[in-house]
Amino acid sequence: MDATRAFDELVREREPNSWLNELEKLCAQRYDEDYRGLGVRKFYETKLAARKDHVREIRRYVESELFKEWENGVRSMHDLSRLVNALIGALDERLKAVDGRITKAKENEEVATKKVAANRTEWAKVGFLSQFLGKRRSLLHAQGECLRELYIYRTQFEAWNFAKRLLQDLITEFTRLGTDIQNCTALIDDGIKEFKDRIAQRCNDEKLDLRQSVVRLYKPEEVKEFAVDLDREKDVQSPQAQEVREALIEQLGENPSFAAFHSRIAEQRFFDVLEQKCEASAVAAHDNLIAVNKERSPLFGVNIVGTLRREYSGDEEGLRTFIHDLVSRAGNYLDFDLGEVNRVAPGIPTGVPTKLSEFMVIIPRAQEYAGFAEKLRGLFRQQVAGDIPVHAIESDTKPNEITLISVTNLFPLRYLKPLRFLKERYDIRLRQTDKPERIKLELHCEGDGTQHPDLYVTTDIKKYLPYIMLAKALQLIQPITNPVTGNTELYLVELDKDVGLENRVKLGKNLSDAFETLDVAVAQKFEDSIGKLLTEPDYRHREKRSALMECVREDLKVVLSERRGDIEDEVYKCFEGAARKAIQSLQATD
Repeated sequence: MDATRAFDELVREREPNSWLNELEKLCAQRYDEDYRGLGVRKFYETKLAARKDHVREIRRYVESELFKEWENGVRSMHDLSRLVNALIGALDERLKAVDGRITKAKENEEVATKKVAANRTEWAKVGFLSQFLGKRRSLLHAQGECLRELYIYRTQFEAWNFAKRLLQDLITEFTRLGTDIQNCTALIDDGIKEFKDRIAQRCNDEKLDLRQSVVRLYKPEEVKEFAVDLDREKDVQSPQAQEVREALIEQLGENPSFAAFHSRIAEQRFFDVLEQKCEASAVAAHDNLIAVNKERSPLFGVNIVGTLRREYSGDEEGLRTFIHDLVSRAGNYLDFDLGEVNRVAPGIPTGVPTKLSEFMVIIPRAQEYAGFAEKLRGLFRQQVAGDIPVHAIESDTKPNEITLISVTNLFPLRYLKPLRFLKERYDIRLRQTDKPERIKLELHCEGDGTQHPDLYVTTDIKKYLPYIMLAKALQLIQPITNPVTGNTELYLVELDKDVGLENRVKLGKNLSDAFETLDVAVAQKFEDSIGKLLTEPDYRHREKRSALMECVREDLKVVLSERRGDIEDEVYKCFEGAARKAIQSLQATD
């Protein structure tokens, strides 16, 4: 407090007896009110209340500087992580020393307070002679120095208390920053590890593996040698790394930060950016190296037709075997059930093409190897088995690839061999519970499955029995007596709308007889006819439906009579279950 010197001169202009009191008042006013316009205590209270803002601003500044160093390639994420940890350690060391400084400031304040009190006591003892000899002036000067020390120590006490809270919050905030950087480091490390693993897998082909979906024809040692040459050149690697960093920063928006880095860039996104930029950089570096070293053979942009020509020059049998092996492994991934493919049964349409197959070869255009390219296309056609059409297409893109596509479509699901296993597991699941309705809901998520058509062709007449009973009630099935023999039999009577005449299909002497002899193809007609008929307005009336239900019940009694009243008869049980379903379907249309 250099102001004490000015106060010393100011109070000397007043009554000598009041010099000490006036000096203390001026110093107290300076400490309590004038320090930075607020006073010491009020100033640090204000700063303490706003310390969160100070901490955020300090972190923003530090993070901004660190992020720029990473962005410019000065430091890696690992370097930044170590730097922040060192900063946290330094702050922690300072924090540990703060309590000692606070204690020291308090002790010094107490010593200064005693000196001030002693000077005040001495001031009261000054007599006329001492005053005349300049005693008051020397005490005034000494008191000014003591007051200066007193208020310095009081200011230090307040300042170090504020510093303690600020350091605690700074350590917490920089710990969060360190965690953000560690998360970024982990993201980068995981992405680079995945990248290196894929590179190792790509360049680790000791021989051709025709089982893979992509068969790579290249020499791994040449690729590795080329990569080593590029890795040696720092002038090549630095711009490439900078492009990747800039591409990543573009994902962060206007205010890039480490927190935004790991929260906005997912691992897959990071890998995609890395792969995209590295691929472009690798091509550019490759082209530059080839341009400078004319003796080196290029690895990119090489036409695969030319590569095959060089690889199998003079070895036509080897080329034929290679093409044969490729084609044999380019088939369909699903196994087909030949029993279902060749099935002939009622309900299966005939003359409709199913399970159509085609084979496509996309081969790059190669004018300089036109003759060899034509030979390749011929070999591919020869190696495709059967009468499957083969389409050879020339492509002006991706000269390093030949693509084989085998497509089989227009087939029902029942052709698939795995479907039978799934159907068996489905049926077992239903049989292993006493609550099949609940299990059906769990399996289908919506409905019980009856809303879908059957996967397999149904040969069981019991499925159509409810529709047969409804057809009898609706008089689509009518008893007709032969006037010659006098025998009465049931007939399916349909109107042929094209010629306006009725078609009659004999079903049997009665319902029981029809059940045992009815053809599935005829039974399928009942399902379609009944479904359409019940939607007509005449059959939606309550009384009409009640009458139909009663007819079904009466027909069931007739069947029971035909089965000699045996309620355990298997045929009767089938009709009883069918009658229930028929009545339920009528009730459902209410």
